Amino acid sequence: MMITTLTLAAIALLPGEDKSYLITDHIVQETDCVDRYVGAQHLTLCDLSRAFKRIEDDIRATVPVGWQGYGTRSGGKVTIPPGRWWLSEPVRFCRQMTVSGAGGGDWGAPTVLYTPHGSGGFKIAYYYECQAEGLGEGAQGTVLERFALLEATGAKTPTTSPPAYGILVEARSEIRDVWVRGFVQGVRISADHNRNPPTNANLWRLHNVVISATEHDGIFVDGGDANGGVAVAPNATSACSRGSAWAGTLGPCACIVMSDFIGSTLIAAHASG
Repeated sequence: MMITTLTLAAIALLPGEDKSYLITDHIVQETDCVDRYVGAQHLTLCDLSRAFKRIEDDIRATVPVGWQGYGTRSGGKVTIPPGRWWLSEPVRFCRQMTVSGAGGGDWGAPTVLYTPHGSGGFKIAYYYECQAEGLGEGAQGTVLERFALLEATGAKTPTTSPPAYGILVEARSEIRDVWVRGFVQGVRISADHNRNPPTNANLWRLHNVVISATEHDGIFVDGGDANGGVAVAPNATSACSRGSAWAGTLGPCACIVMSDFIGSTLIAAHASG
C-alpha cells in the first residue's frame, strides 16, 4: 500500500456536502510509520493516533465548537482501509464520529488496529467532559464499525496501574462488526449523571461484537445512565485471565457483566470462559 506524505490541500465539495476523511491522507510516512513490537514479531506499522489528532485539528478549524442547530455537522466520517495499523495512545472522540474499517467482527478481519500492551483503544466521551476542554459537544451518536482492535502481548500490567479498556463508552453510541482482543476489559460501557463530569450512555448499541482474551470482563455495563442498551449477538470468550488480580479494583469477573441501574437487553448472546 502506498502512503503519501500528509497534505491538507482543499478538495472541492459539492453543494451541501461535508468533508470526509481517508485516514491514510493524514499520515506522515517519514515519522508515523516505524518498527513496532507486536507479540513475537517486529512490524512496520503507521500510527493512526497521530492521524486522528490531525483530523480532529482539521474538524476543529472548520466546524465551530458549540451546537449550531439541527442538521448541522459536529464531527465527521473517517475511513480506515484494509491493513495493519498502530494506535500509540488511546483516541478520544469529543464530536459525533463514524469510524469505518474494511471489515472486522472476527478472525481474518482485513482492518486490524494494534495498541501497545497496557494502552487502551478508543474512548467515546460525553458532553460535559468535552465542553470543559473546548473540544466539542460530546461524541454521542458515534459509530465504530468493521475493524479488529488487538492489544499487543507483553508483561502483565500491574493492577496498581489504570486498567486499559479496548473501547470505553461514556456517551450513547453504536459499535458493530468489531473484534476486540486483550485489554483489561474489552468494551466498558459506564455512565452516570451523578459523576464528575456527568456522563450518559443510555440507549447504547452493540451488534456482532466479539471480545476475547481479556484480563477481566469481556463486556462490562454499569451505572445509573447506561440503561436501555441492546447487544445483538455479542460473543465474549476467554475472559478473566487475571480476574482475581483485578477484583479489588473492578469487582467480580465474568465474560459479560450487566449492572446498569434499570437494565438492558442481550439477544443471542454467547459467553464462554
